[in-house]
Amino acid sequence: MKIPRHIIPKPLMPVLRFSKRVIVQAWGKSIYRLNQFVPVRHLNLGGGLFVALGWKNLEGVPSYVNPNPFTFTPECDFPFDEGTLETVYSSHALEHMDSATVGRALEESYRVLQSGGKLVIKLPDFDHTLQCWKEGEAGYFDDNWGHSQLLHTWKNKNVQDNLNSRAAFVFCGFWNDVYGDHFEKMWSDNNPALDSDVADKAYHGPPLASLDVFREIRELSSPKEVSERLCNIVRETEPDYNFNHQNAWGRKELRELVAGYGFKVFSQDTEFILCECKGLPGIEEMLPVSMYLLAQKPE
Repeated sequence: MKIPRHIIPKPLMPVLRFSKRVIVQAWGKSIYRLNQFVPVRHLNLGGGLFVALGWKNLEGVPSYVNPNPFTFTPECDFPFDEGTLETVYSSHALEHMDSATVGRALEESYRVLQSGGKLVIKLPDFDHTLQCWKEGEAGYFDDNWGHSQLLHTWKNKNVQDNLNSRAAFVFCGFWNDVYGDHFEKMWSDNNPALDSDVADKAYHGPPLASLDVFREIRELSSPKEVSERLCNIVRETEPDYNFNHQNAWGRKELRELVAGYGFKVFSQDTEFILCECKGLPGIEEMLPVSMYLLAQKPE
């Protein structure tokens, strides 16, 4: 039975939140340990705190379910033999990689999948995001992308909270060294707060550009080109940066990318893919802002 929040005394809320965290972590650690003794047939690329029985999550940030982080690079090798996995799944991860690393991830996915194995990719719906930017659909950017937790840093670079900033952030975002790794802040148990004397120098947000530049970029038809243009602004103007999103593809661009690595693309229809992959853990997370692709390693 779920207890309504309004009848829980406020002093108990921190205790309940802490208890929930302890339970979730204990469950995650248990599944992680069990996976040391069961065959792993499925792989998640960049899954954060993802953990499921029979799955391996390759993730760069250490956590209670990922004591041995994996670094994605243009030369990385997935820790599996050729043709041994049934599924490779990536949810909102590839857009955080540079193009050379994305290419390597697809090469390795093809190698480790068995013949007939599935590749399932979920990404931000960059086509729809670009359309909403062009048409001024501010509601789409309300807080679908976690802006609210970052806005306090935008003022440190005099970045306005408006449609252009929020839309650009979906295609290209970065943090500086003072802010620190965003995902370690989210998932690591060892995450000290910023010292007050440097907090006003921390930044995690979109590229800094003029209104005219944003207007020019949003009129592009290719999400890939939008991302590249915005990321180049960061490279050319920022003394230190670490990208959050740094890549984007429209549906056609993604299909061509995946097919270029030997996969047979079956579908990009969301309802069909959700039906075909209904047992895949987390497949419906972030559904309203996501696009999907289902492909297969040819038999």
